[in-house]
Amino acid sequence: MTLEESQMLNTLEDSNHSALLKRKAVIVSGLYSLFVTALFLVFIAGSSEADTVTAGTLTDHSIGHNGVVRTYKKYLPDGLPDTPVPLVFVLHGGGENADRTASTARASFQWQVLADRDKFIVVYPNGVDNQWHDCRSDAHSIIGQADDVGFIDTLITRLSTEHHIDPARVYATGASNGGMMSYRLAFEFSDRIAAIGAVIANLPVDPAGECTSPINPTTVVIMNGTADPLMPYGGGRVANSPARGTVRSASDTRDFWVNVNACNPTPVVENLPDLDPTDGSTVTKEIYSGCREGTHVVFFRVNGGGHTQPSIAHRIAGTRQNHDIESVHVIWEILKNTTLGSLERRG
Repeated sequence: MTLEESQMLNTLEDSNHSALLKRKAVIVSGLYSLFVTALFLVFIAGSSEADTVTAGTLTDHSIGHNGVVRTYKKYLPDGLPDTPVPLVFVLHGGGENADRTASTARASFQWQVLADRDKFIVVYPNGVDNQWHDCRSDAHSIIGQADDVGFIDTLITRLSTEHHIDPARVYATGASNGGMMSYRLAFEFSDRIAAIGAVIANLPVDPAGECTSPINPTTVVIMNGTADPLMPYGGGRVANSPARGTVRSASDTRDFWVNVNACNPTPVVENLPDLDPTDGSTVTKEIYSGCREGTHVVFFRVNGGGHTQPSIAHRIAGTRQNHDIESVHVIWEILKNTTLGSLERRG
């Protein structure tokens, strides 16, 4: 064999080897995609029924506060232990109510599923006229001026007389107006609320103008969609309406709590698996640790997500809803590991 023939043969072998590697890469990539899709379908098939069936009891209640009859729904799982249990307040969005928030159609129903599993009490309170008086000083015509912080305080006191509540493990979470109300509780009620989870909600531009400044650090979980048409991710008017107030950007909201809690400003960043490539959305998780009193700030950026709570089991057609995470589950995993730093925090 001549030198030229040998070189030609080597070139041909290299070409065939390269082509083989490319084919293997395509096959591996295809198998991975099939695996992820199969995993997603198995998750849906295995969880859709189980995640919408509960064994506890959901009941309606009312209580007087500031001369107003306030109402709420309470979920008690079967088999509550005799030891102190956590209490979770789930706050509805503006124009919504406790009935809708507790229904099987909503992602917030998952709080009942988790209560069955982990044995805690869930309360879905109602705002006055289906609104919460959050920290927006420029939106009173919409949200009113009810004493909602006092209402939650009254509920904690009543529930603590009825059940064995762990005072160091009281949490609040909500979406949109409910998420903004959760921020207000972290501002004014850090002596009784251990952690909050705010979904599709930003802080007002000047929260201290309406609410008092935070007294204590509080673990805060934030989850916002970058394509939210109502709660602007980059800040601005809520729903593009002057009557609904003006909010900070999602990143400014995150940075506010990172500063309040004196966290390490450099987060641990994780891109979560894209379980449903058809939803046009992915999730990036940022964890800010090293904060005062062992608190955390956890920020979920829902890339391409709209004004809808991410969910796998509870899908809302016609919305930019992310289906890669069950938002209630990921929020609870953070909240449940947080306890009030001190039971003598008042003042």
